[in-house]
Amino acid sequence: MKPQAIQTLLSCGLALAIASSVTAQQPAKTQSGSAAPNFAAVTTQSFGMDVVDGELRAGGPRYKALLDQSGIEFTPALGAAAVTNYPVHFRVTSIRRGETVAYNHLTAPRVAPQQKGMVASYARGNGIVETYEARVDGMKQNLTFAGKPEGAGDLVVEGRLTTTLAASQLGANDCGLMLQVPGIGGVQFGAVVGIDAFGNRANGGLSYDGELVRFTLPSAYVDNAAYPLVLDPLISTITSVNTSPAAD
Repeated sequence: MKPQAIQTLLSCGLALAIASSVTAQQPAKTQSGSAAPNFAAVTTQSFGMDVVDGELRAGGPRYKALLDQSGIEFTPALGAAAVTNYPVHFRVTSIRRGETVAYNHLTAPRVAPQQKGMVASYARGNGIVETYEARVDGMKQNLTFAGKPEGAGDLVVEGRLTTTLAASQLGANDCGLMLQVPGIGGVQFGAVVGIDAFGNRANGGLSYDGELVRFTLPSAYVDNAAYPLVLDPLISTITSVNTSPAAD
């Protein structure tokens, strides 16, 4: 990460971590008996979301993110081996079942994310809300459907990825998508899962053609699910090299 980005991330993340007591370790005692802060524990467990210089930002030990009307820009922290930043920009472009379109970014109004604590939400219309939750290990991406989407067939959420990172595999890969610099690391979109109001789960599909990523849930599950229904992947950093806490 660039020095300014690290400073912004730490100032935001450390303040939130200290205020929320997010570290699980007990602090050591000083000679006077007062608790001494465990800096290593704080930095490895800190994460947060806040408005910084008029922009909604999030971050954790291994990533930073910017959220605005155009979507989310996720930048992994890859250590000293990375000579530059490798951001991944993602925006939802369409949501549909068969020929029935529930959302199209070309015709829908552009909306800014609404922050509440660690969650940023985009109202996509037709009872659909796209959310991003800041976590220590990455950004949890959800699409929540208040009611059954109209149409027939699989539920397909399509988004555009913009990055200089290379995909480990094009085409279908239901285990997730990895975008990386060989030997260093990069960004992973986790496997797609559907979770309905009763907790019934179904594995979804994921495919990527070099520009567009598609998340899908099977038609039978969508038809029989109890609503609201959540489509649920995780965006996180992956690394291929050993890094020390000091380097992080």
